[in-house]
Amino acid sequence: MKKPTLRKTVAAELYKALHNKMFWFALAVGLALIGMDLMECAANIHEAADSVMEFREKGYDMYLGYSLFSSWMYLGNGTYGANLLTTVWPLLAAMAFGWSYNNERTTGVYDQIVSRVGIRQYFLSKHIALFVSGGLALSLPMVVDLLGMGLIYPAVGHPNIWDTSFLSELALVSPWGFCFAMCGMGFLWGGATACICHCIGSYLRHGVMVVLVPYALYIVIDAVISTLYAMFPDQTPITLSPRLLGTMLDTHNYGWIQFSYLILFTVGSFALGLWQVKKNELV
Repeated sequence: MKKPTLRKTVAAELYKALHNKMFWFALAVGLALIGMDLMECAANIHEAADSVMEFREKGYDMYLGYSLFSSWMYLGNGTYGANLLTTVWPLLAAMAFGWSYNNERTTGVYDQIVSRVGIRQYFLSKHIALFVSGGLALSLPMVVDLLGMGLIYPAVGHPNIWDTSFLSELALVSPWGFCFAMCGMGFLWGGATACICHCIGSYLRHGVMVVLVPYALYIVIDAVISTLYAMFPDQTPITLSPRLLGTMLDTHNYGWIQFSYLILFTVGSFALGLWQVKKNELV
């Protein structure tokens, strides 16, 4: 039998990734949280507009004070829906397709596929599908939130961010370009987070446990960072939390930190997963 090409294997994995119930469930949860965010924002600006009208009727020169580029979720929007998405997005990214490798290992499908395409081609195809599904599970809600906020808030001014923040110069030149660039970073973060599932799928028995690993890892990293901040309170607070870097632009947000995490999680998880399979003769 002729060995399937890498393109066909990737296409098959992508089809599985984007046509399964868990991907659509994760996407639906993310969009539901965005819906909560948009409803709260609409209520806030409606209340603010009423207050402005009352003051203007009394002769006071008042302004609305709301802008898309200061209220979008990535720029520090404090609504309940936005905060909840900032908290659970690693779980949604992993939920989309992170369980697949573990499921195929436990059901025996893995052996059938590997015997036809080879271990490297299988691993690379699965990794690409994991990355794309996790990226879409996070970035699509971010894009919907940005466009929905554009219907609610005026797109005036520019993002009020620190000079040390990632792409701060782009934020001054092109606020819309900056926001869409951050949606692109959301795609990379969602994909890299989902890829973490690939390096532990051989060890855990249930797919639910695999999906929880990235979230648990980020919580542990947050705890370590909080401890370090407490030990060195006089140091400049650099954003090191992957959970915050993925969905919220915080103080002193450096691009090199983001891409270091992204490379570590994406490339490192692929290399570790492939190595452990060969080491344990699971091919």
